[in-house]
Amino acid sequence: MNLSRIKKIFTYRLTFLMVPHGAGVPRQISVHLSFFLFLIATWSFVTFWGSYLSARHIDYWRTQASNQVLKMKVKYLLAQVEQTRGYLDEVKTVDGQLRQLLKYQNGSKLTRADETASTDGAGGPTLADQNDLARSLDSLDPDVSWPRLMTLVGSMKSEARNRISSYQDLTGWIDTQRRIFKATPRGRPCSGHLTSFFGARIDPLTGAREV
Repeated sequence: MNLSRIKKIFTYRLTFLMVPHGAGVPRQISVHLSFFLFLIATWSFVTFWGSYLSARHIDYWRTQASNQVLKMKVKYLLAQVEQTRGYLDEVKTVDGQLRQLLKYQNGSKLTRADETASTDGAGGPTLADQNDLARSLDSLDPDVSWPRLMTLVGSMKSEARNRISSYQDLTGWIDTQRRIFKATPRGRPCSGHLTSFFGARIDPLTGAREV
């Protein structure tokens, strides 16, 4: 009974009458209720699907914008790390020049790279700088990956430890030289060499040689 009633409802016809304002002939359109409901369902589905696609595109654009912002932040961080490493290179150059000035080149705590830089002079790109330049020329988009950032941070930490070790070694050597200078007598009555040219001293009473 209910099914036949529903079928009867869907067989109803809807009439749409269009009456013009002027002297035109009125027109009417008569459609079944089922067709009208089908049009409404189709319009709702198309509207929902279009909204879904638009939302997906909006999320994609938002993700892309967030990715670009993140790249800019990482590039800025890499630039700051590179600048800090440049400062450490300047400190390394000053350290080598100070060692040359003090004529102290063979510290036990110096690394091989420090000894080479202090004896052979400073200037020119290092191996890391050459690798960075080659990487920049090979790719238009700079490497902003996490391993690249960790490599830069690791090299900066290692260089900072080397600078601290070199500073401690140099200050220790300067302090030792200062103590030696203070402990060494100068002027009368001990001018010249500390040892005697006349050999060991002999006791005037016993004749024993003083060692």
